[in-house]
Amino acid sequence: MKLKIILLTILATLNINLFSQINPREYDENYMYNIFFDDFNGTDINRNEWKPASIYRGIGQLIDSSLTYNVSNGKLGLTMAHVPNYNDRANYVGQEFWTKKTFLYGTFECKASFANNIGSWPAFWSFHGPSCFNSEGPEIDFAEYNCAVLNYYDQLGHYIHHWICGGGGEVDTNLYQDDPYNFSATTNTYKCIWTPEKVDFYVDNVKKKTYTNNGSDWFPYQAVHVIVSQQILQPSTISGQILNPVCPQTTYFDWVKVKSFFLAPEITCPPFLLYNWCCHIRC
Repeated sequence: MKLKIILLTILATLNINLFSQINPREYDENYMYNIFFDDFNGTDINRNEWKPASIYRGIGQLIDSSLTYNVSNGKLGLTMAHVPNYNDRANYVGQEFWTKKTFLYGTFECKASFANNIGSWPAFWSFHGPSCFNSEGPEIDFAEYNCAVLNYYDQLGHYIHHWICGGGGEVDTNLYQDDPYNFSATTNTYKCIWTPEKVDFYVDNVKKKTYTNNGSDWFPYQAVHVIVSQQILQPSTISGQILNPVCPQTTYFDWVKVKSFFLAPEITCPPFLLYNWCCHIRC
């Protein structure tokens, strides 16, 4: 019996060495597993998974308030609202949540209804965070909508930004946008597939753009937080006349999902090994 076990071990080792690379799974989206999922099935945001942002951006202050977010009917609602003299900078408020965890490579996906009247700036995006790796970090905007110029400048963007920390600013940007973008449905699915070789952007399972790592230009390689937000832009007419943002407006997220790649190679066993294994088990 011991001899049989030894022979089987040798055969299995040979099989791994000879056959394991027939169908490698590395960075293959057909071989993935969920590492983060939230369908907002409750009465409040899961603060073990999400943290609110508090920052002035666009022309609004992002706050954490029942005025600017709610969770009900399986949706997370993020609202932009007009609050005159909220502080010395802002007359408008919005809401943003970051995942507490960071993620490196994988599939990043959400189902959402973006608010799309003038002044709206919703986004499903990612950022390296306040701490930087090697003094730099990426921002990948999976889907970012803005309506800043009435009847002219409403666009859905898919961007990659390269930021230098400590006040260095943005040093390199690759961007792509559908301009203008007409929402064909009240709810859309936005997805990004990020590997060390490329970044693919999808809307409703239709690929919109691919960025390829050419080996010479900068390419995102640091872990990021996933972010959902409803921000506020200053709208205007095409001639430059300043307009007031339409308020309130609410963006709804049905779910957010992150999948990781199963990096182990597929092990393909030849028939003779499977036959011998089964025979010995029966014996």
